[in-house]
Amino acid sequence: MLILRKDANENIEVFQLNKAFVDFFQIPKFYNWKLLKSKITPLVAIIYTTPWKRVKHTISLTVNDQVESFFLKTSVTHTNEFEYLMVTMETIQQLIDKKEKESWYKLMTVMSHEIINTITPISSLAENLDSLLQDEPDEDTLSELSQGLKIIKKRSSHLNNFVTTYRQLAELPLPEKKKINFTETVQQTLDLFAQEFKEKNIQLDFQSEENIQLVADKQQLEQVVINLISNCLYAIKETDKPEITVTINSVNNRIHLTVSDNGIGISQKIKNNIFIPYFTTRKEGSGIGLTLTKSIVEAHDGTIFFKSENGLTMFTLSFQTI
Repeated sequence: MLILRKDANENIEVFQLNKAFVDFFQIPKFYNWKLLKSKITPLVAIIYTTPWKRVKHTISLTVNDQVESFFLKTSVTHTNEFEYLMVTMETIQQLIDKKEKESWYKLMTVMSHEIINTITPISSLAENLDSLLQDEPDEDTLSELSQGLKIIKKRSSHLNNFVTTYRQLAELPLPEKKKINFTETVQQTLDLFAQEFKEKNIQLDFQSEENIQLVADKQQLEQVVINLISNCLYAIKETDKPEITVTINSVNNRIHLTVSDNGIGISQKIKNNIFIPYFTTRKEGSGIGLTLTKSIVEAHDGTIFFKSENGLTMFTLSFQTI
């Protein structure tokens, strides 16, 4: 971290710099800006603008034959007398590690919550049933035992389903890629929902260039479309005039699949969580649909992103053309 301070006469001084900064550049703690500037020339070209402004940049620096990639960010603040430029640098690996730890923390939080919620009532019921068996069971006792065992069976089944969905994620096979007609694949998958669309008066608009070809695992991409349409069906459940739009097009050597609906949308509160395993807002949802979708897309060297605004939620998938 480096903080520069500038007065009204444009005189600059080093206000603060930490040990990590000077250790990487292998320089003394210079608080004279002219001296410091001569030692960090590659950095100066990026941060030294007139006027000072916010910057976000990925850079690679070489110091004593050591190459390191950084995510560099600057911010500017003012007081009555001075203007401050704050420069922070994080190695790319640090950012990756941080994101990875955050992802694991969120996953472990959800998993532990799910497991505890299942095991706690089973443990409590087991104790209660054991106490009932200490005495000679009468008709009421037997009824209570039967009810308790049904609850244990139901909760155990729920936990088994939870473990099964985890295995789906953990054991997702590598895609068996072949040349497929992507337009036809999507159309055939949409046909699976034709009866449901009709019964629920859902307007489907499917638009595609003819015979778009893609090298992919057909079965896995069918699952992706099923997951996205299933999400749409849930989102438009309470919509007066439900609409789902699916488009396929090819732009700049990329094939784009877009699936959108006019349902309840994705709130700002949960936008950062929707691809996290087991995160769901549905009462009966497993919470792996979008996680599985993202895994499949990335296994095909594709990307997925979404936006939800103005009454429209849109997921866009992008793949490399043949």
